[in-house]
Amino acid sequence: EVVEAQRAIRGGDNSTAALLRFRLALEEQARVQQVVTGVRAEAGRGLRSFRQDVTGVLESGDARKMEELLGRLGGREWTDDLARKLGEIDPEDTSKVYRFLRDAIKPQFKDYVLELWYNSILSNPATHLRNAIGNTYSTILAPIERAVAAGIDVPLSKVAGRGRERFAGEAMADVYGMTQGVKEGARVALYRLKNGYSPDDVAKLELNRTESFRGPFGAVVNTPSRMLGASDAMYGAVLERGALHALAFRQASREGLKGDALVRRVAEQIAEPTPGLYEQARQVAQYRTFRSEPGSIVKEVLRIRDKIPGLRLVLPFVQT
Repeated sequence: EVVEAQRAIRGGDNSTAALLRFRLALEEQARVQQVVTGVRAEAGRGLRSFRQDVTGVLESGDARKMEELLGRLGGREWTDDLARKLGEIDPEDTSKVYRFLRDAIKPQFKDYVLELWYNSILSNPATHLRNAIGNTYSTILAPIERAVAAGIDVPLSKVAGRGRERFAGEAMADVYGMTQGVKEGARVALYRLKNGYSPDDVAKLELNRTESFRGPFGAVVNTPSRMLGASDAMYGAVLERGALHALAFRQASREGLKGDALVRRVAEQIAEPTPGLYEQARQVAQYRTFRSEPGSIVKEVLRIRDKIPGLRLVLPFVQT
């Protein structure tokens, strides 16, 4: 929608209504992508309010009101300049598109305050040590759990009169996959540390927990959160690759394959994983790095937190 609105402007429709539609599309792209826990509720309320203001004015057809609203949103020249800059970006270059969308929505004063507060909390080295220990423990435990689950499944499958669902080979497949994921983990960790966002954020155009402070100063301010995010990104990539191998081995074993046939089938799934297989592996990685979607109780707590001013300072995190 952002690109379509931009094309309409560059195509000659430089009306106030067209500029407002472009600003609305930008806002929707930025706000609706803020799905990190604790941001969703606040972003949703802000988006609803913004959409109501813009659509209400557009539907009224009142030229004066449209000009006033556009002025409050940065003005005609600024909005037109945004559209021009977007038009200069190759839509296939997701990295540049991501940075444009990130920079299009300017942070509010409270965003700067919260960012300073969050990073001051995360600046204690003990925080990073505990996070690394937790991720390491969870990573080591993954193949052990798979081996135990396979052992338990042997008698359970006989008692239930069903085929095997878990297999001992999953554990070794998990370990092997993790070793293959180390290089990828290092790459995404360095990317996260350098840029403040992950390659996945860019690929999906997800504006999750974007940094308010930008440039060299922003890199310094956000060093604690970047380091924590880089650590989780590294472990996440390792765990995801391990889970992908383990799940591929499980599927091949369920199909009754053995020997070379099983190896070929696993290799096929690793080379071209189905969306379902990839999503399962991703969920495993999120769970083991303590980044899974919270349950209903936690969501309700966060909803209450977002309603009470200042409570975010007391309860700032639910994910690392």
